[in-house]
Amino acid sequence: MSIEGVYLVAGLRFHRSIPSFIEAVEQAFLGGVRLFQLRVKDDLSDKEHLELSLRVRELAYKYHVTYILNDRPDLAMQSHADGVHLGPDDMSVQEARSIIGDKIIGKSSHSYAQAQKALEEKISYLSVGPVFETDCKEVPDHVVGIDLLTQILLQAQGLPIVAIGGIELNNLYQIAQTGVGCFGLIRGIMQAENIHEEAEKYVHEFGRLQKDLK
Repeated sequence: MSIEGVYLVAGLRFHRSIPSFIEAVEQAFLGGVRLFQLRVKDDLSDKEHLELSLRVRELAYKYHVTYILNDRPDLAMQSHADGVHLGPDDMSVQEARSIIGDKIIGKSSHSYAQAQKALEEKISYLSVGPVFETDCKEVPDHVVGIDLLTQILLQAQGLPIVAIGGIELNNLYQIAQTGVGCFGLIRGIMQAENIHEEAEKYVHEFGRLQKDLK
């Protein structure tokens, strides 16, 4: 399973109804998204969270999508997700690895120090951001910028790096120019009027830029 291309991260923030959320996720998959993270915070009970994860897992199987669950390695195992994503302040990678074995473990970093620490752990990929300003979080992280992204890419020694935060079609060239093979999106797709069409745009444009910049 590869960490590349468009990495869609989504929860119930923009789709409060679970059926409408599942429909939106399916539209993104139809648009070509092949890497997805379910990011649910305090919206659901564990039982509801697991039920939603199982529904996403079913969709991911159908469309051959790599499916990552945020924060919860226990629920990732129960719902047969492909892996888990951890924040800098979540449980340790070692603890998560003891629960999910050799499945994918991704980790977020919002500073040079966090990135350096994460690169020393047994992770499958590292996300770096926010690269640009974004208001997807109630308390936004400090913008790390293109320079830090480039610096981490040089030190990653082949580990997949995911650029995330404030990425849109109009700044996608700057992301592709760094050589990063994957970028994360939240609202760019999930808030679109036509999710299928918007997902296609991002998938096509990033692929075109990568080809042109080779």
